[in-house]
Amino acid sequence: MAFPQATQTGVRKILNYSAIKPLTIPAVNAFAAKYTKEYCYVATTPPQIEYPTDALFPMFVKRWQERQEPFWWAVIARKDIENHRSVRSWVARRLRHAFMESLRKKGYKPDGNRIDGYGEPLIGTAQLLPHESIIRKEYTDLVYQTDLTVEAILKRRYQYKPSRMVLGQEAQEERRPLYWKKKPTKAPEGPEAPYRHPTSRSLKL
Repeated sequence: MAFPQATQTGVRKILNYSAIKPLTIPAVNAFAAKYTKEYCYVATTPPQIEYPTDALFPMFVKRWQERQEPFWWAVIARKDIENHRSVRSWVARRLRHAFMESLRKKGYKPDGNRIDGYGEPLIGTAQLLPHESIIRKEYTDLVYQTDLTVEAILKRRYQYKPSRMVLGQEAQEERRPLYWKKKPTKAPEGPEAPYRHPTSRSLKL
């Protein structure tokens, strides 16, 4: 799907949901997790947003542009888990509650803002896709896996940021020159020979 990407000034740029990269967490087997620091459409985005000529296109674009929460995340329970809609709804609700509990442990609200109001919010887009095994998982085990997922999200969120921060500003590191200039080296000086006038030189024939 070729979702529209805004390029005008003052308009949020929203990428295709294929830009959400999977998280590789060995201990997490109840669901699949994806995350990116960018804002993206999710797999359940209405198809009308793909066609600018559709009558509902402006409404859906406006709805996504006006989202105020810094962290976009969704739980999508597919039909391969269970055919009954009520079971899929229960699975999605259970995973959402576990994920929100893990966010609170790290000091974040469900929308990504800090609970205490200090510090940077969690931004980006996350998508959780539960597996069939989640139905038989204990809730405590599910929360443990969502804890690992939130830690992986935070690691990817801040992996390109400097490790040292000074009063909320990036620490200035010493810059090295692009090219190092070598000091000129002189050739070793030998013993100086005495000067002799050409007329005083003897030629051997």
